[in-house]
Amino acid sequence: MEVSVRRMKLGQLMRAVRDLEQRGWECIAPVQKIANEKKIFDYDEKIGRFKDFKCVEGYEFYYVKMRKVDKDERIAR
Repeated sequence: MEVSVRRMKLGQLMRAVRDLEQRGWECIAPVQKIANEKKIFDYDEKIGRFKDFKCVEGYEFYYVKMRKVDKDERIAR
């Protein structure tokens, strides 16, 4: 079984990864830093739709894929 772990801060992600590794999980992909942008529009309540473009906000998050390791596989390593 595979699971993806996503956090906004690298320290929080590493803490979650260490916790999962103690419970028998392993990383199958390196930690990736993903940057996204979103556009912000002003909503006009009188006409009931988005009216004017306001700005672009950027944010980043960190992402890693992990998988469950069987007990027999862990002993062999």
